Parts: sequence; structure tokens; C-alpha cells
Amino acid sequence: MSHKNPSSLIWPLIVLVLSGCGLQSLSGENDESGDIAAYVESVFKLQNRITSEVMALTSTGDVDDPQLLLAEKAMQGACLPLNQFAARESDGLSTGLFLRRRVQMSATACEHSARQLEALLNR
Repeated sequence: MSHKNPSSLIWPLIVLVLSGCGLQSLSGENDESGDIAAYVESVFKLQNRITSEVMALTSTGDVDDPQLLLAEKAMQGACLPLNQFAARESDGLSTGLFLRRRVQMSATACEHSARQLEALLNR
């Protein structure tokens, strides 16, 4: 399968580069519980793994599944705040309260999209 939109590979590549970065600052310094940060980090790792699987599968050019491509696009959209956060944190830039809040609010949708894509990959 060939990607008709080369820009769709940008986020997966960023995710792969950032796979080693942590998300410890997500919960903020005053958060006594690391539950939110731990959950968001687990979602980041999940979507990173799924993105890697999709990239490996599509790099062979053997797959032309529109449903898979749509699910990948949906996941990338749902996980955009999380990936923006990881990129800023990795670059040592301020993540800001607004972005941290967007990540917290979108983490469940990101996980859901990643799980849907994972199910398509495992069928």
C-alpha cells in the first residue's frame, strides 16, 4: 500500500523519536497523585506501539485497507494533544497548563482510538 498523503507519516515519526520521553510533568507539581500522569503515559506508550505496528505493516506496501487508514488517522487526531505535549516536553519547552489540561481531557479518546486500531490490526 502506498500512502497517498506523505504528511500522515510525520506524527508517527515524531512518536517514534519521542518514545523514550516521560510525561512526569503532566500532573503538575501540586498533584499529590501520579495516577493521571501514569495513565497518560500508558496511553502514550500504547499509541506509540500501535503506530509502530501500522508503520511496519504499511512500509511493505502490501496493505491497502481504507478502514485501517481511517482508524490510523482518527487515532492521530485523537492523540494530537498528547503528541504535542510529548514533543514540547522532549524539546525542553513549556507545556503550559492549557496543554496539560487538553492532554488530560483527550487521553481517554486517544486510548479508545488506539484500541480500535489495535483491534483492526489483530483481525
